[in-house]
Amino acid sequence: MLRTNLKKVICSTVFWGAVILLAGSMVLGAYPDLKMAQDNSISVLYCYLVTSSVGISHVLIPIVSIIPFTYFYVDELDKKAVYYSLIRCNKKTYYRSNVLTAIISSVLLVTLAVLIFVMICLAFGANTQTDSVLEGYYSGTFFQSWIEQGLSMRILLIHICAFVMFSIPWSLLSLVTSILSKNKYIIIASPFILFMAVSYATEMSSADLLNPGLMLLKGSMLKMSYGGLFYAIGYHTIVISLLSLFYYYMSKRRFLHEGL
Repeated sequence: MLRTNLKKVICSTVFWGAVILLAGSMVLGAYPDLKMAQDNSISVLYCYLVTSSVGISHVLIPIVSIIPFTYFYVDELDKKAVYYSLIRCNKKTYYRSNVLTAIISSVLLVTLAVLIFVMICLAFGANTQTDSVLEGYYSGTFFQSWIEQGLSMRILLIHICAFVMFSIPWSLLSLVTSILSKNKYIIIASPFILFMAVSYATEMSSADLLNPGLMLLKGSMLKMSYGGLFYAIGYHTIVISLLSLFYYYMSKRRFLHEGL
């Protein structure tokens, strides 16, 4: 079941269109700096920091990362094809496959988009070195010693891991929403709406540790132990676990008492 779902999602034009859209938004966010990359010795890490902070890529994640999986999932709900899927496998396998497909498709989409972005940066002439701007940005953080040693690519890999982790909960949230509402537009829009609402609420209340945007390891998060990486991993693990369990148990209950 999982293999069938992944093949359907990854081999679709929707998946690759979403990859190109996200990669394009990242390039667009850093484009003014990329134009000067070769002449001004701009690093790939600097380009990433610009596009993930000033650009719109991090805002698009709750939309773009859910598109490939949610597109087919909503279509399956509309056509009542869930019953045919349950004929081929038991309910436990079906719900588990949905959760894993949502996670894996988001991870693959964001990873490919970031790799395309990095390759485009290198093609524009960006390098892997550090500069005074990066030294100032990471001053007083866990990553300061790495910057001083010229290990900017190691830091970039950590940022990429955080970016990928940031994409995982949103597809699961669309699954959870499908339990609460059968309206496909609400299912698709709910991750973005919740992201904006939680980001605004935590920013207004100065609850930085609950702000999903800071899990990209920026701002005050960088000053935590290990640059906030362990906290970000724990944060996402808890959110993913709660959403997965809620979807699994509520799906079984709804199927038993209400049908689909």
